[in-house]
Amino acid sequence: MQQVTLDIDALRAGETPPRLNRALIVLMLAFPAVLAELSNTLMQYIDAGMVGHIGAHATASIGIVESTIWLLDGLLGCAAAGFTVQVAQLIGAGRDRDARQVMRQSLVMMTLFSGCLLLLGVVIAPHLPAWIGGEESLRQDASQYFLICCISLIPVGIVRLATGMFQCAGDMRTPSILNIVACVLDVCFNAFLINESFIPPIPGRPLHWPGFGLGIFGAALGTLSAQTIVAAIMLWILLRRSPTLALRESDSWTPRAAVLRVSGKVSGPMFLERIVISLGYMAITVIVAPLGTIAVAANSLAIT
Repeated sequence: MQQVTLDIDALRAGETPPRLNRALIVLMLAFPAVLAELSNTLMQYIDAGMVGHIGAHATASIGIVESTIWLLDGLLGCAAAGFTVQVAQLIGAGRDRDARQVMRQSLVMMTLFSGCLLLLGVVIAPHLPAWIGGEESLRQDASQYFLICCISLIPVGIVRLATGMFQCAGDMRTPSILNIVACVLDVCFNAFLINESFIPPIPGRPLHWPGFGLGIFGAALGTLSAQTIVAAIMLWILLRRSPTLALRESDSWTPRAAVLRVSGKVSGPMFLERIVISLGYMAITVIVAPLGTIAVAANSLAIT
């Protein structure tokens, strides 16, 4: 039986692997991206599940702004793809130093882009629930939840970019493990931040542990904390420990026009697709919002 292996060095040398090996390579290289997307979705499941016991009001407050959060998060993924494609091509051509230069520039640009989305979120947060048609009773909580989620866009952008960079270097294990860690941390932080007290899943006599009782704001802060920790770990491993992309020489961090131009060509169609899809979800929320809190909560759980 033919042995199936993932040999990145052979690909870089110009060898053409058997068809079965090519299929395996595609699947294995795609796995971290799939897991990252699942991680983001699981965090939404976690927040919805752990907030759901508070009541329909809490779930609906999240649901009013959830589709807009998906839009902003999707834009970060599109922007990251514009840079990871370039790094993948450079690594495949054996130009590792050029790949590290593009990575430097991508970190700067992703931080700036995430910051711009954050500022946009700060501006629209007080008005967004009303624009969508949410009930008056939901608007304040929804605005504050959305604002905290916007703060998390910077670490989310770094996680998106770093996951792609690890893939480009053929490292599937690191981003896969860290995206799972993000979900575990999200559960732990949520348990402390959402509830006033909770029972940890420890065998033996159950003990009530005290929590902060922040409700939906605790869910947003839990996600922010988990993503920030994972983003910091990913950056450290990428810049200091990655065999291919760890920084070895001093160079400029200033973004170059050629890199931005290629990134725009790659990301442009993806931006358009993401905006159209997300606007569809937002339109559904606008249609459902006038039906009341229960309808918004049900729609939020179903769409997620």
